[in-house]
Amino acid sequence: MELFQFAQSSNVKLDFYGRYDDSIAVSPGVIAWFLDRSYLGNLKCRLISDFYHPKVIWWCGLGAYIGSANLTNRAWVKNIEVGTFLSQEDLAASGMDVQLQSIFDEIHDRSHAIGREYLRHLDALVKARKALQDEIDKLAGQFKSMRFFPPGDAFVNSGRPSSKQLRKEAFQRQRLRLMEAIEELKPSVLASSARPHWLSPAAAEGVQIDQFLFAYHAYNVRGFNNKEHVERVHAQNKLRRQDAIKEAVKWWSAADYPYVDIATMANVTAPRLQELFARGKLPTLNLDEFCEAMSGVHAVQQFVMNKANADMGLPPKQEMTTKLRRHGELLWTKRSSAGKSTLQTLSYVIWGSDQESIETRLWNGSEDNKWALPWTRIATLGDILGWARPDDYAPVNGRSVKALRALGFDVVDESGLEEQLPAPETNEAAAQIEAGS
Repeated sequence: MELFQFAQSSNVKLDFYGRYDDSIAVSPGVIAWFLDRSYLGNLKCRLISDFYHPKVIWWCGLGAYIGSANLTNRAWVKNIEVGTFLSQEDLAASGMDVQLQSIFDEIHDRSHAIGREYLRHLDALVKARKALQDEIDKLAGQFKSMRFFPPGDAFVNSGRPSSKQLRKEAFQRQRLRLMEAIEELKPSVLASSARPHWLSPAAAEGVQIDQFLFAYHAYNVRGFNNKEHVERVHAQNKLRRQDAIKEAVKWWSAADYPYVDIATMANVTAPRLQELFARGKLPTLNLDEFCEAMSGVHAVQQFVMNKANADMGLPPKQEMTTKLRRHGELLWTKRSSAGKSTLQTLSYVIWGSDQESIETRLWNGSEDNKWALPWTRIATLGDILGWARPDDYAPVNGRSVKALRALGFDVVDESGLEEQLPAPETNEAAAQIEAGS
């Protein structure tokens, strides 16, 4: 309205063209403002039906703005918009003044004058739209949990989100980057010519991707003596990513590395995990089945490996199988602050309503008091999700991030995908985990 009001106070001729359709792009208030001043003669408003979307302001004799911004506060203060201002000399030198005049002539020919009868029609349209507003508002509320991408930031922002909200958005951004990287990997890794001889053709896509990333990290990046580091390899591969992927896939398919434990994970353990975490099976798991399922997940193994025996009520020098069983027994008894059981939380995260994005469910399963359980953070839930639904999601954890980054992908762990754990109790325990999953 400031532009219109300035034209009135300065006695400048102004012709405004807006769109007419069911979105009510030009509000009744604007229409009424022009009608109330129709006696002035210098302020005109005309409407174009349906197909109309230019963003041009032509200060005749001075220059023109041409860009993406609507005449709204959102567009001019908050949105990301792009536009340019050309002086009248620029317009004349390029011939754009003639083109602008031509398009405004066409717009005028397609436009309609407004009147009081139109205003009454618009008021009726607004009332009809308000009858649907409750459902629109309901959808807007659901969108917050359904949204696929994290919220954007306005260029001008008076408030700062909470640290928890910032962490949630960082996690969403990171997971989406990882999914994008995995999608880029799929054609190369999943090609039949790339499959190692030991890998079952029935292995799910997510299982193949995860085991490829595991093997690449374990034998090409981390190395047995930790001599190579992720950042060094990333620096080598970031400008030659496709070549790095081809080399890694060629190495993977040749199977010239210790693969017995990897084959067991891909061909035996993974199908069993998918069976145990299935939609119909998960809510009915008994304690033995639950402990078996949790023991097969790498992130759980990693957590238990680094957890002191005393903290689990165990004497020193325990086998990993004993520690994993004890961890499962303890987790089985836990409840969220709202009383949700472990099976309820896992069922919600893995198989919950599609009205909430998987990123939202992973976050809630880790951070929301309604669902969050002890020892079950985002890295663990992301890993479990991948083993439960490997046809839909690859298991994702800190190791995945390292392997993808080493291949040259621009991914970083900024959001809890890699657990912050105490140092392992023994090197022997670490070796057991590194060899098997």
